[in-house]
Amino acid sequence: MAATNKISEVVEALSHYEFVYECTLGGFLVFQGVLRHEGFAYDCEMYIAKDFASIPLIRLKAIPGILGAVAPHLNATGWLCYLSRSSIVVNIFDPVGQTIAFVKRAEYVLGQILDGSVVDDLADEFFAYWGDGGSNCFFDVDDFESKSLQLLLGDEKSEDSQVFLSDDPVRTKMKAAALGLKILQNKIPVLAFLSTVPPQASLIHWPISNLGEFLSWQQQLDGPTYYRIEAAIRNVVRSGSLGVVVVIKSPRFVYSLAILFAKSSKLKKKKVSLDELRESVAVPYSGNRIDDKFIVERNVPSMKTLAEKRIALVGCGTIGGYLADLLVRAGAGSGGGELVLIDNDILSTGNLGRHILGFSDVGKNKARGMARKFLRDAPGANVKPIHRDAKEVNLTKMDLIIDATGEESLGYVLEPKYHAAQARLSTWIEGPGIAVRGHLKTGRGQACGYCLANYAREGQYQATVEPMPKIYAGQGCEQEYVPFPATVSIQAACLALDMALDWVAGNQKSTLRTRVVVPGYTCQPDSSPPNIEGCPACDS
Repeated sequence: MAATNKISEVVEALSHYEFVYECTLGGFLVFQGVLRHEGFAYDCEMYIAKDFASIPLIRLKAIPGILGAVAPHLNATGWLCYLSRSSIVVNIFDPVGQTIAFVKRAEYVLGQILDGSVVDDLADEFFAYWGDGGSNCFFDVDDFESKSLQLLLGDEKSEDSQVFLSDDPVRTKMKAAALGLKILQNKIPVLAFLSTVPPQASLIHWPISNLGEFLSWQQQLDGPTYYRIEAAIRNVVRSGSLGVVVVIKSPRFVYSLAILFAKSSKLKKKKVSLDELRESVAVPYSGNRIDDKFIVERNVPSMKTLAEKRIALVGCGTIGGYLADLLVRAGAGSGGGELVLIDNDILSTGNLGRHILGFSDVGKNKARGMARKFLRDAPGANVKPIHRDAKEVNLTKMDLIIDATGEESLGYVLEPKYHAAQARLSTWIEGPGIAVRGHLKTGRGQACGYCLANYAREGQYQATVEPMPKIYAGQGCEQEYVPFPATVSIQAACLALDMALDWVAGNQKSTLRTRVVVPGYTCQPDSSPPNIEGCPACDS
């Protein structure tokens, strides 16, 4: 169906639902119409994408008078949230049917709003209402009960002024620097509170504009927290401060606001009470959490992460580079933990095709290159690079040692050096990128790398049912190498991370795991090989 025909058909269909085409604005068709509920008509405008590939935007021209200061699914300017983008697949092949369905859905949701049947949704939507029109703020706080919570302000000379709340100014300044921002400390006190009550917008005064409205709202929302807030602010007023920042960590949401006290001349003389300051301006901070705990746990809220663990990664090459990145994203180096990167090799031009580092790191040590990357991308992570041979490094204090070098002989050397309580994980690629494997040893009685090598010579615990070819590349004096794309390295890193997360969560699955990458090969089942009696590596 031609685009013009689709548009004309939608225009015709909407005319039967009291929507009239007005104009085309950018990539949108603009319609004027009404949504009805219980005999009343509510004027609105609708914006439909010309390609019909997105949900139409609908805005009420006036907020219905029966609604309070704020309503669920309806913002202050009348935009109606009637459907979640993730809850529907837009069908561009049926523009008429889906557009009419969208209108009916919008009318249904508006009816729920007017009936008051979705008021509880305000708690879920609080983030959409708090701080609207206020200042942006980054929350970099590990301990919200810390007495050292500080407000950091952007340098006045910076083009992009920003606000940070922090319990570790050194760490926060590193993160700000990664964003290209310079921040300075100030003397405005910060008060932090933990609340068990999810916040919900006030139906009487919203948005919050002054201290009195804030205190009244808190009193209705959460009495015990309100009394603690009021008492703390009174103390700040008595101290003569010209303002205060209040931070509240509640279930699912952290919110804060700055209160700029009026009557500053009296404050300096400490001759003003809190009751006289109820008209003081309140500026909600609309911001984002950038603390390491949030960044690490947001996507896996029910999983145990690698935070707090001491992890050593030996080898920052084609597998180790990607694995280091995944480990940091899974919490390695955060929460008081440490990630040690060990590699004594440099990045060569031949590595660029399948390494996470790029041209700017050619000729430089791989471990240090990865540490520089994290300084930019994850400045809060505690990452320590070591430019030495792994055989010379003492790793006895590590909780987990990962060998991503793919060098079988290195495992023979490392195995006898570390006690049975230390977990050892190895990951490697078999054949010319045909399969990736991971092996985790967490205690006595389990096979080590030397055991696996002996099993392999006997044809046991192979990666695939079918034999693999041996393919090498390189010519002349160039060192031979096994050709395979970077995607294989990434899959090996992913398998290793999955095994590391299972280790930290105590999910003891098979110790030897295999994933086939190339079609046409049959993967052997995962297993847990026992150690070979008398093994000179793991029995030493």
